Amino acid sequence: MRRIASRIVSAIAAVSLGLGAFAGIGAAASGAGDVTSFQDVAQTHRIGHQMVFDVQGAKATLDGQAVAPSKSVVKDGRVFIPLRLLGTSGTASSIKWDAEKREAHIVMKPQVTSVREELVFRPGKEQLFTADGTPFSAEKIPAPFVKDGLTYIPVKPLAWLGISAVLGKGTMTWQWNANTIRLLTLGQATDQEYVSLSILNGRNMGLPNLQIASAEGSWSSVAGAVMPLGFAQAGELYDRVGFTVKLSPGLNRVRLSAASGETVEFAAIRTVPSGTTPVPLTEAGQRYLKLEAPLHGYLTALDGVKLRIAGTAADDAENRLRIDIRFFQYVDRAAGTLTYGYLPGKQIAIRDRAFESEIPLEGGPGFYLVKVESSKLAPSGAEMTAYAQIMVETKPNAAPPAGSDKSYRGYKNEDDPSYVNAVKQGEMPPPLLSDGWLSEDLLKRIHGISLVAGKDGSVPALPNDYYLMLDAAPSRMLLHAVFPEGWRSQSSFSR
Repeated sequence: MRRIASRIVSAIAAVSLGLGAFAGIGAAASGAGDVTSFQDVAQTHRIGHQMVFDVQGAKATLDGQAVAPSKSVVKDGRVFIPLRLLGTSGTASSIKWDAEKREAHIVMKPQVTSVREELVFRPGKEQLFTADGTPFSAEKIPAPFVKDGLTYIPVKPLAWLGISAVLGKGTMTWQWNANTIRLLTLGQATDQEYVSLSILNGRNMGLPNLQIASAEGSWSSVAGAVMPLGFAQAGELYDRVGFTVKLSPGLNRVRLSAASGETVEFAAIRTVPSGTTPVPLTEAGQRYLKLEAPLHGYLTALDGVKLRIAGTAADDAENRLRIDIRFFQYVDRAAGTLTYGYLPGKQIAIRDRAFESEIPLEGGPGFYLVKVESSKLAPSGAEMTAYAQIMVETKPNAAPPAGSDKSYRGYKNEDDPSYVNAVKQGEMPPPLLSDGWLSEDLLKRIHGISLVAGKDGSVPALPNDYYLMLDAAPSRMLLHAVFPEGWRSQSSFSR
């Protein structure tokens, strides 16, 4: 599996939307437009920064921490600083020298509150320029210059870039503010389809944005509403910006963006019974595919299962499908932090308009977003056309609980003598098989299937020996089931 080493942003959180955590602020209603309370999940705020350095290049600190110093140059009584100090300060996202045009192009980070995000300096020119070469202002500046391969600029234009610079006794102090966004909550999940999320937003920081990942793989914006709040913190007045979000079963990726452009991402997890929701098909998927397996768009299973994907195509336009698998795994479930990556994709052949394959989900316990796509590029040419997606949550394989020593044998019909005897003896009715298939009733309750491993832990002891995780409130029940030779499960999972 190709795993993304870093987390999604610095923290990806499962929002505290569970009934216990959510009850303190009011539970969300079950329908859109009837959500009466909001949970603050993030806050935009302003952080002040300071860099102090000796103009002779002896030392420099950034927010109290030592950083690499750079020597400034005093020319005609004015201090010129090397451009690379903007990189040291962390205020600039890029500093580029165009040798052909002989100009330095500065792009500031969007979270820095500056008058101009981009400026161009030209050595020898007493003027600033925009990115397209237009003079920025009629106001003259001391001309920048190049010395020993370094570009030096005057201190005066730093104000346009959001930096206040003060010189005193051979030491220069830079100060600036950065608007940022941070997550406020970590927690579990919700069983609601609609939830109300809100961002505490500074009045002078612009409006934030919320997006949720769609079945097609793109990000869809959710309209927000400003609710005046007016509380003060660190000299800033804050309002609440609320969003009503519709969640799909399982893990939902939600992206929050401050007006500055800084983005954080978290996972809102909606819990539903496994096997109760249809597979979400895109418009293209509804036209082209008829899925026979899986039957449901959200499934839970034990770790190591294979997902069966089968169905028919509407025409002969394609000879194969593409399977894209994205994997989300808890690094620290208590903290809600996740890591994510990709499992190797797979091609499924379409023959006589029919397709069938088993997709191994081998990344370990976690959430698998399995996307069924066209093998051809979409008309835009940028990506594949999406047809359907299935969310599978896998749980760790566990030994049967103590005292769970009963075996339940499957039978093909209610007339089977062994079945009749079992019922007469008052035993729990074993899973019925219909024409060799697992009964629909049991299918609805299965959370996962795992082969019983042999003594060496590597091979099945019996080819038809399974543990079934049944959803039996208030706790789940792990049963040992032995099925007849030649039995085949119609479930979406197999081993």
